[in-house]
Amino acid sequence: MKNKKNQWILVLSLSVLCLVACKERNTHYEYYANDITKPYKVYEVDKESGKMDGFYKEFYVKGALMVEGSYSNGKKDGTFREYLENGKLMVEKYWEDGKMIGKKNFEEPAVNVSYFKDPRDNQSYPIVTIGQQVWMASNLNYDSYDSYCYDDNPSNCKKYGRLYSWEASLNVCPRGWHLPSYEEFETLFAAVGELVREGDDWTWFNVGLNLKSRTGWKSGYGTDAFGFSVLPAGGWYNRGNWYYLDEGENALFWCYVKKYSRGVVYGVSVSSEDRVYFDRGLIGETERRSVRCLKD
Repeated sequence: MKNKKNQWILVLSLSVLCLVACKERNTHYEYYANDITKPYKVYEVDKESGKMDGFYKEFYVKGALMVEGSYSNGKKDGTFREYLENGKLMVEKYWEDGKMIGKKNFEEPAVNVSYFKDPRDNQSYPIVTIGQQVWMASNLNYDSYDSYCYDDNPSNCKKYGRLYSWEASLNVCPRGWHLPSYEEFETLFAAVGELVREGDDWTWFNVGLNLKSRTGWKSGYGTDAFGFSVLPAGGWYNRGNWYYLDEGENALFWCYVKKYSRGVVYGVSVSSEDRVYFDRGLIGETERRSVRCLKD
């Protein structure tokens, strides 16, 4: 009797293993825009459900492994490892059913940081050089007209910097610095990531991951590989009524428009899902967003 019970347990175990291991999967390839022979993303998809299921890998332009992990039923599951282009392991993120449950950093990125003191109020800001640009590495916190703290709480100004209206943002940077333009943000994105095709659309790949801070996000921490240290400061905008929203989940910045027509303003958004995109015309001039200053 005991032997029969053990045999049934063995049969059931093998059946469960077959359900997992015997899935039929297709391998999908996505390529860099300027070279369709070089994949930047390779992953498996379950034939029956159409969801990502199995291994997942991302690659640098020259072919070095950037990220590896696995999906189960369309959700991240298990250990995801992120590497520098020289092959050094940077971070491990531990996922369970689509939720990150842990993280381990192996190496801090080597970033040269200096400081700028704003003569208007003597506040100091870290500055970093990325490509040919010199950026403030934290949000501006100068108390100008039409600027606010998230949730009207002064402690949030210390944490995130101030939130500005569109008009206030235009001339709020100190002398020798300015509100970056749409084109200058694109230059930054090109220096830290790649413009790639996803289906019928183009998107900035790995930009959010590289620019976001390693702490402070509710989910989707970054590597802060260039010291830019984007924090999820949220903003103030209209969702039927005006609210402070998205602290811990999104970073929202203003950018300058050379050919400005009233009602069409530009902003940049960085999300917890590592998405980076430009907002145009969909945002109001009275919204409140963060400001990052760029050196003249």
